[in-house]
Amino acid sequence: MMVKAIPIVLASTSIYRKALLEKLGLRFVQVDPNYEELFIQGESPAIRALRLATGKSKAAAMSLPTDTDRNTIVIGSDQVAHFEDQILSKPGNFENAYQQLTLSSGKWVTFVTAVCLSQPDGTVITCFDEEYRLKFRGLGDTLI
Repeated sequence: MMVKAIPIVLASTSIYRKALLEKLGLRFVQVDPNYEELFIQGESPAIRALRLATGKSKAAAMSLPTDTDRNTIVIGSDQVAHFEDQILSKPGNFENAYQQLTLSSGKWVTFVTAVCLSQPDGTVITCFDEEYRLKFRGLGDTLI
């Protein structure tokens, strides 16, 4: 019996997320979800990660051609790092990266990764998040 592969769309420009799917041996198409990541003051890290993953998945799904196979799965994902009630956003430049690494030095940092699967019409199939913690070793100026 021949099993037909389900088409997969990765709603991300991340080389790391692309590499993860490639390691699984999956065939997929990678697209830019063209989703603006707005930050809401006071939002918990898990809610933020889930909201952004869902937004990316739905935005990419809605941008697919109308003749896209209805069985296609669109994968959106986001990760939020935080410690001591402070969310660590993407640093964007050396100075911010240096500051974040200095703040994280010797401390436990929590990472929340969220994943959302959508259908081509934007209907959400499922969303979930996973949280893990890691302790940064002491990072001195020279190492940073």
